[in-house]
Amino acid sequence: MTTSRVRDWRKSIIFKVNLAIAGVFLAVIAALAMQSYVEERGKNLDLAISQLQGMNAFYFDSLNTLMLADAMEEREELRLKMLELPGITEVRVNRAPAVVNKFGEGLPSQQSADDLDHRALAGESVVEIGEHDGHRLVTVVEPYRLTENTRGTDCLECHRRIEPGTVAGTIRLSYSLEQVDSLIAGSLVKKFGLFAVLALVAIGALSVLMHRMVRVPIAQALGFANAVADGQLDNNITPRSGDEMGQLIEALCAMQSNLRKSIEKDREVAAESLRIKLALDSSSNATTVSDADNRLIYLNPAARELFEQMEAEWRSVASGFAVDGLIGQRLSELLPPGELREIYRQQLTSPTRLDGEIAGRSMRLQTGPVYDDQGEYQGRATQWEDRTELLAQEAREQQRLVEERRVAAENQRIKVALDQVSANVMLADPERRIIYANRASREMLRVVEKDFRSEWPSFDAERVVGNGFEAALGGADGVASRHFPQSLDGRHEGEFELGGRTMHLVANPVTADDGTRLGTALEWTDRTQEVAVEREIDQLVESARDGDLDRRIALGDKNGFFRQLGEGFNRLLDELSNVFDDIAEVMGHMADGDLRHSIDKAYKGRFGQVKTDINRTLGNIESTVARLHRIAGQVNDAAGEISLGNENLSARTEQQASSIQQTAASMQEFTTTVRNNADNAQAANQASASARQAAEQGGQVVTDAVAAMDQINGASAKIAEIIGVIDEIAFQT
Repeated sequence: MTTSRVRDWRKSIIFKVNLAIAGVFLAVIAALAMQSYVEERGKNLDLAISQLQGMNAFYFDSLNTLMLADAMEEREELRLKMLELPGITEVRVNRAPAVVNKFGEGLPSQQSADDLDHRALAGESVVEIGEHDGHRLVTVVEPYRLTENTRGTDCLECHRRIEPGTVAGTIRLSYSLEQVDSLIAGSLVKKFGLFAVLALVAIGALSVLMHRMVRVPIAQALGFANAVADGQLDNNITPRSGDEMGQLIEALCAMQSNLRKSIEKDREVAAESLRIKLALDSSSNATTVSDADNRLIYLNPAARELFEQMEAEWRSVASGFAVDGLIGQRLSELLPPGELREIYRQQLTSPTRLDGEIAGRSMRLQTGPVYDDQGEYQGRATQWEDRTELLAQEAREQQRLVEERRVAAENQRIKVALDQVSANVMLADPERRIIYANRASREMLRVVEKDFRSEWPSFDAERVVGNGFEAALGGADGVASRHFPQSLDGRHEGEFELGGRTMHLVANPVTADDGTRLGTALEWTDRTQEVAVEREIDQLVESARDGDLDRRIALGDKNGFFRQLGEGFNRLLDELSNVFDDIAEVMGHMADGDLRHSIDKAYKGRFGQVKTDINRTLGNIESTVARLHRIAGQVNDAAGEISLGNENLSARTEQQASSIQQTAASMQEFTTTVRNNADNAQAANQASASARQAAEQGGQVVTDAVAAMDQINGASAKIAEIIGVIDEIAFQT
């Protein structure tokens, strides 16, 4: 029973208050005692330093007196008497270098021992506080300088040739505070005991007073509180005083009333919270609720499932993340560093939407503050939306739209460009339906529409776009089926006639980068006029080969390139006709033996060369004929002379026969006649040689004529080559 009471007494607030008061008293007493002890030690230390400095000066004066009395042999006795003083542990005189140099080092005790001596010899007054055997030790080292009046003595008289103010030596005294500190400690124990007795008396008085003023009211308040704790909220208690304990009883009564109202309200709130929790548990939106300190107090199954999916990746950012241990943690501390984390950890004032990347996912947090009825901030509710796939889909959609816009822009540029080209271009989709026709092709279809309808009455140029190949190529059984197969894998060309029109069509498949068939590109060419010109040129060339150079290409129904081509051919034929007319005229006159005519018109190139060769040939023939005529005249003259000589010879022969008889008589004349005959024979021989030479020259003229004919033949061959070139040009055109 006694033990139980003691235990209860120890648990009581009175015991604790008394214990606290006793502790405070003891602490105060200890602090006061310690302060007194420290102050006493400080005072004793200051006193010891002051006394040591005075003793230092006294020792110097004593040594100075011995020196003046010429009794320096008693200085060691003086030092020992100083050591006999209470607390003095060291008395030494240290000689400075100036004195050592003059009087020697002196006794071992007069030499420097440590840094304190060196500092003092340097002129510093040294006060050092240390410890020796666990007790405080004060050392004072004073330097003494050589001056005319050092403590009433002219030191320079004995230490001549030494600079005034030079340190002559130091006096070192050490004092132990062991005895003084022991006296202070004994005094402290006595004071502490006295204070402790006074404290116990005060504590006893306070205990009785507190029992009456505190313990009884506290016991009443404790009983009231225990009853409230047991759920009894209809207790009745009346305060006995108006002090703090009475106010405590009144506060307990108010607390009981407020608690009763609060419990009733909490039941209503709990029921409402339960309904909200059940609704949140059933929600497919990941939702969390945090308190005012931003600690998680609730997460619904959808949020748990989402966090479990993110857990592995989230741990790489926040190693402390664990779904099972999230309740009670601050989610803001688990978010990745950055703007999202800084905003989320702040107290909210209004609903906020936060977007950011968490654990490799694009998250959107719809978070809003929660306030109670009094407007106090209670925390926040947050919906977590994983927008990774949605953003990826939006990005893909945006990329697709951008790509479609780019393709549309490119298609628009291509369409505008195709509308500006002169080529006839159409585009068909994979189902062979024409989806585009440029301006030139639409104009071409309108031009040929009337001719096409003569064989295909249903053809309509305005309805080609939007229909299949067959709409533009002659129907299902028309050109499309005959010239273009269903599976068009490569370039395909075809030419057909429809309504008197010759049409050339090239089809090329259009494929995407991945090989997907996008459609077919059609290139139209109306070759009607071109084919007509080709045929006309073929006929013209054939006529030229047959020697008919009078035919020409009709220009009335032609324009553009074909008109220019026809005009060129006609000019070429005019030139050929003029050349051959001039050649025929000259050759006709030459055949009639008239070599006076030549080609006078100016020609270029091969025609000019032919003209030059023919005119040169005519000149050569004319020169040859003239030479032949001249040589023939010379031959005729020589023959006449020969005939005349023969006649003379015959007459002379007859004369010789009739007058043979006169021969002998006129031998000299006969000899002369024979000589003349010989000369005439020689002349005849020369005339024969001249005739032979003239004949040889005539043969050379014939050879030259043959060469001229060969040149004419060569010119004709060149003309044939020109005709061949014209024929090739016509064929290529």
